Amino acid sequence: MYRCSNRVLAEPEENFVLRVERLLANNSVRYILQQQQMTKQPEGAGVMESMLYADARRGRASQLEGQDADHGLGIRPGVSMSEVSDKRSDTSEKRLDETRRVLKAPFFKSWEDFMDFDNNYKHKIPITQSDFMLLLEKESQNMQGWDMCVDRKEIKVAKTIQTDGSGCLFLRAWSTLPDAELPVVFHMFHRCEKRMQWDKSFFEMKVVDEIEGSDILYSVLRVPACSSRDYVQYRRTKVLEDGTILISLRSANHPELPETSKHVRAESFTSGYVMRRYDDGNEKGTKVFLMTCTDVKGIIPKWIINFVAPRKPGEWIDCLKRACLEYQASNPDYESLLKELEPFKEYHSFDFEDMDATVTHGKSGNEEATRILL
Repeated sequence: MYRCSNRVLAEPEENFVLRVERLLANNSVRYILQQQQMTKQPEGAGVMESMLYADARRGRASQLEGQDADHGLGIRPGVSMSEVSDKRSDTSEKRLDETRRVLKAPFFKSWEDFMDFDNNYKHKIPITQSDFMLLLEKESQNMQGWDMCVDRKEIKVAKTIQTDGSGCLFLRAWSTLPDAELPVVFHMFHRCEKRMQWDKSFFEMKVVDEIEGSDILYSVLRVPACSSRDYVQYRRTKVLEDGTILISLRSANHPELPETSKHVRAESFTSGYVMRRYDDGNEKGTKVFLMTCTDVKGIIPKWIINFVAPRKPGEWIDCLKRACLEYQASNPDYESLLKELEPFKEYHSFDFEDMDATVTHGKSGNEEATRILL
């Protein structure tokens, strides 16, 4: 309505229009709107929209009928339309000057908030900075409520059953890969063609798109004696200042990857990996923490999943370690892989939002610094 009006807007109205235009220009918002447009509308929706547009058009015509256009639209006599346009432009530029880019506050406030959040909406939201914060939280969480089902020197695995009624198994594992260099571990895990060489659990894995800093990863998992499971996941990587690598994944929607009868579509509530160098004087290599909470769907009994799943991290880590050491032996220049980490050291534009300078005016330095750091 504001765009169709030619009158001079008041400052609150101008500010409102500016904020909505920024919102509609956001790539994530545009992506969600495109998905909604692809969804079949309920019966009669097209007719209702047509009626609304027709009513609006008739109302607009009657408003202009018999009026002086300039006076009827609230424009002062003697003020040309070009002057109105110039004033609008000046006001918009002024408002833009009064905004600043700051990191968004955490989208998910806590682990409980993350797990309780509607999965249908999470499927439309790429990985956020709060996903990484929750991953680090789970790495350091104590063992209260968890069962330590594997406890060996090179790997420890803990499990718990989700209390939301789904009965899904949640696994955490801490492992060490002696002599395996961090950039090699990341290369062999992150590159789909490399992972397919050593991770025989999957018979297809590929990146099909990139949305707001997150890859759209498609993979198909082998399930012995059962239908294969396929996943569509967001995957995002972040490299911290100390060189620690964080990788977060969860289920996503993508218009090019609908569910098919060929595979059972699994739900990845969350998966994550933390990779960091270690050197204790006697041994050095890479430490890997992983967590996963997945509903494989279908008719596989939960007790079978709960019995088999805790063994898999150990097998998986052994295969990864062997692949890394073989790669290092045949590629002595593996340090060149460090350049693969560079793109993940910076924030993405998706991590920021515009803040009106008038919102922060009058706040203490500590309050504003806290907001910007968040």
